Amino acid sequence: MSHTSTESIPSLRHVLSVDFDTERTASPGHPEGNRYLLTATGGRFRGEGPDGFFDGVVNSASDWVTQHPDGSMSLDVRAQLQTSDGTVILMTYDGVSADGQVHTAPRFSAPSESAFAWMNRLVCISVGTVRNGGVSYTVYTLA
Repeated sequence: MSHTSTESIPSLRHVLSVDFDTERTASPGHPEGNRYLLTATGGRFRGEGPDGFFDGVVNSASDWVTQHPDGSMSLDVRAQLQTSDGTVILMTYDGVSADGQVHTAPRFSAPSESAFAWMNRLVCISVGTVRNGGVSYTVYTLA
């Protein structure tokens, strides 16, 4: 496919940045690789609209990770974000992590009548890093 002057290359707009603190439970020896459950024990998120926290109890997140024989990891995440105004937004994503880098495609589900309903229509990507005791990443949408 060739690029013509009438086509535009999409740009990215920052949606939010996330810092999860996690605990890991291992389940090794599966045919597809070792499995891990990472549970968010705390953390924060902030962005152009939403900002808030994870307390690890009511506003929780779980990351089901499969570590493949080549060392890469497949991610399957569900997280409830509680904003500073009390709105709970579900964020889900699949992704890949390799060499400490995390690449995902988040989706959001905010209450239809909330100030964050606009997030339900976003197409997003995220990039981040694994850190000791957690993961940090930034979510962008196509602008």
